[in-house]
Amino acid sequence: MPADAADSTLVPRSRGRFVGHSHCRKIQCSSRLSFQGKGPSTQRMDIKSVGVQCCPGQLGQPVVRSVRDQSKPQTANVCVSNAGSTCLGSRRTGFLVAQSGRVRLPSFCSDPQDTGQDPDRPGASNSDRPLLAIQELVHSSHGASGRTSPQATRVRSIAVATQRKSSLSKCRKAIPSRMEVIRKSLRRDGFSERAAEVIAKCRRPSTTALYDARWRIWSDWCVHGKIDPVLPTLGQIGDFLLHLFQVKRLSVSAIKGYRSALASSLKFSTCKAKEIGSDPRLSAMVAFFERERPVPRCVTPKWNLTCVLWSLTKPPYEPMAAASLMNWTVKTAFLLAFATAKRSSEIHALSCATDYMLLTKGSVTFHYMPGFFPKTEVHFQVPEPIVIPALPVPPSDSIVNRSLCPVRAVKNYMSITREFRNNRSRFFIPVKGSQDVARATVARWIAIAVSRAYARLSSIDLKSYGISAHEVRALSTSWAFHNRSPLSSLMEAAAWKSHDTFSRFYLRSMTAQSGDLLKLGPVVAAGRIIQ
Repeated sequence: MPADAADSTLVPRSRGRFVGHSHCRKIQCSSRLSFQGKGPSTQRMDIKSVGVQCCPGQLGQPVVRSVRDQSKPQTANVCVSNAGSTCLGSRRTGFLVAQSGRVRLPSFCSDPQDTGQDPDRPGASNSDRPLLAIQELVHSSHGASGRTSPQATRVRSIAVATQRKSSLSKCRKAIPSRMEVIRKSLRRDGFSERAAEVIAKCRRPSTTALYDARWRIWSDWCVHGKIDPVLPTLGQIGDFLLHLFQVKRLSVSAIKGYRSALASSLKFSTCKAKEIGSDPRLSAMVAFFERERPVPRCVTPKWNLTCVLWSLTKPPYEPMAAASLMNWTVKTAFLLAFATAKRSSEIHALSCATDYMLLTKGSVTFHYMPGFFPKTEVHFQVPEPIVIPALPVPPSDSIVNRSLCPVRAVKNYMSITREFRNNRSRFFIPVKGSQDVARATVARWIAIAVSRAYARLSSIDLKSYGISAHEVRALSTSWAFHNRSPLSSLMEAAAWKSHDTFSRFYLRSMTAQSGDLLKLGPVVAAGRIIQ
């Protein structure tokens, strides 16, 4: 037994106790770590003498000592393990505890006077505390002494990330929804609960869903920035808009939509929130966004209108008697969208009830389903009926013009679907099944008519054309405007409040396609016959 262990307290050898191993590497330096006790204490390990001497003369004779707190009975053996190198790169001693973990002691000394360390540093201000006050449990199944295994690091990082996500989710749950904010603000101003509920639902369901989604994004940004989303300042609103522009890289129109959503949601909460939509400083910020990221104008058609119209005069759409229900539905939906310049939601809302549809030889008149209002019209105004003229009877030696007549397509569609309607009042019925047709289904039918005209192209090439049902609205009004139709009639057909909407977003240059379109003969576009 070494001499420096003469005064040590010996603990009988028990099961599970580790036996020290000799060094297997060349020792780069010698170090000595000792523990000194200073009187009785309940927060320290009272050790008479524990020495760890590393020098070239003791190779093959590792020091193994038991450490016991005299104030409590012994519950486990702690053995010094010096299986690795004792170089300066890892100046800390590892202890194996109960065969499952490793207690790592920091390399600094417990006496701040000897090391010159800050007395306020943990583990250095109180010498009665053991050096085990700062410890790190490391899995000891892999790796050398003094190293943290990758598995423990991953588990620790996953635990921290989970804790952060849990705290963020709790904060999100604590934030009221957009509808709750509006109702509480109205209740605070003296409105009854029923009146507040009615005022909160003044927007259309589609607009409400869009504003709710933007409110959630605003709330998440406020959670990360520790900002009250219900009572923000105009400066915080500006920081959020700048975040959308610089970090999220949103378009200027999308940022304007967020501004409108916040103005609508917070206009009842504070007086300053009412200025979100009209504040000149926020308007100047949006003007800067428009200058730095100008909105690209699409002046050329995204796809060839002549190609699509010409394909509708060929199989599988013609001859009319051989066309299936699906093919004739696709053709009818496209011709109605092009002839009326209406949105797909408005085409979806057309009614064929007795009092809502009038079909004559020279035209067809539609009314919307009860309860439907177009996007830009207010509820107290009755929507105007939609009148679609029929193409003139073509010469006997031509069938092209007649095959593109929308009134002919409507008559044949009503004849095909008469036995499947079952008292349905909506004009379009599902091709399969008994459920009502959705608005997205009508838009998909219109897009199918365009994509079939480019059947030989791959799916990747079709994406580059940007095929959508909404583009038909632009091409219909642009072709009518190209043929000198009055701008007032176009605005009435498309239900636009300002001609600026048409010139900025829907006007297309039809010069390149005008020659081929005229060869097709007369067509109906934006409620007028174009010859």
